[in-house]
Amino acid sequence: MSETCRAAVFLGDHTYEVREFTVPDPPPGGAVLQVEAVGLCGSDVAQYEGIEIVPGACAFPVVPGHETVGRVVKLASDAQLGVQEGDRVAVNEILMAPGPLRLYGYSDMRGDGEVGLWGGYGEYMEIFAGTELHRMSSGPPAEQMTLFEPLASAVHWVDIVGVSERETVVVQGPGHQGLAVLEAVLAKRPRQVVVTGTSDDGLRLDAAKEIGAAAVVMVDQEDAHDVVYDLTRGLGADVVFDVATATATVPMAVDLARSGGRILLAGLKHFA
Repeated sequence: MSETCRAAVFLGDHTYEVREFTVPDPPPGGAVLQVEAVGLCGSDVAQYEGIEIVPGACAFPVVPGHETVGRVVKLASDAQLGVQEGDRVAVNEILMAPGPLRLYGYSDMRGDGEVGLWGGYGEYMEIFAGTELHRMSSGPPAEQMTLFEPLASAVHWVDIVGVSERETVVVQGPGHQGLAVLEAVLAKRPRQVVVTGTSDDGLRLDAAKEIGAAAVVMVDQEDAHDVVYDLTRGLGADVVFDVATATATVPMAVDLARSGGRILLAGLKHFA
């Protein structure tokens, strides 16, 4: 293992630095991960702009990145993480610990005001005791495996709201998280799914159609209300997933849902 490594550090003011760090030893009960790949989330963009996307859990400067896949290269002698050295793992960004909320890629994990290797935008990552690590296959490319986080979120949200075979579902926001929601919804075999976006989302909306959306709507060119109500014979959608980053989609979700329908607000509203 190299004695030093590099990591990107967000300063919270639309700038970043690539800094050199000492490769850490495992903390008590923890591990050291060699990062293979990390996903880019919309909240990473907000962090770059200095937005405290998770109130009470954000720190600047910070090594970001919370959709992290890598190899365990060193375990503490007292580690009870359920993995072995050499395992490829995905890191649950939430560290369940008493007291403060701690999130890999967002937080000052030690609480000492220092910048540490606690996000996936570094070559190595320090893993603390109590972290949930999930063993991953060594077959697919690591960058594909970073989809574990948006896919897990999508499956969880679909389970929360419930989708049946008789229902019409709208997914607002065709980014990678919205497309993951579309996949999870389609697994429930609904009657039909409509995906909304803007004219800037052409490639994403094309992907939604290829995945299986019954209709897509560019809301700056078409009236989503007319499309959804035409498809549902004037009733409206049974379920609306708002996975967009703009606040305008919240009243739109209310408008598209039928009386007695369900709305799940999942998009982080960091863009007006």
